Amino acid sequence: MAYHALWLPTAEKLGLKWVPQFENGPIVEVGNLPAVMDELRKLRDALAGNPKNDSLLERIDWILEKFSELDIAEVSRIAIG
Repeated sequence: MAYHALWLPTAEKLGLKWVPQFENGPIVEVGNLPAVMDELRKLRDALAGNPKNDSLLERIDWILEKFSELDIAEVSRIAIG
């Protein structure tokens, strides 16, 4: 699974807080969404440059796009997992 093989080791190497929690399906308060998105961007940057990671980069881009589309006035928490 890409999460264990790439996401998790890269997140730990970068010292990310949120990405390592994704496996357990955390509930994230909407106020923490900018931090989660920032971590996803850092993860994406770290994985970029290797053609083997193209599908993972597409997945991260899709997640970031969906988070950006959220109406934070309508949402208080987000389940990730």
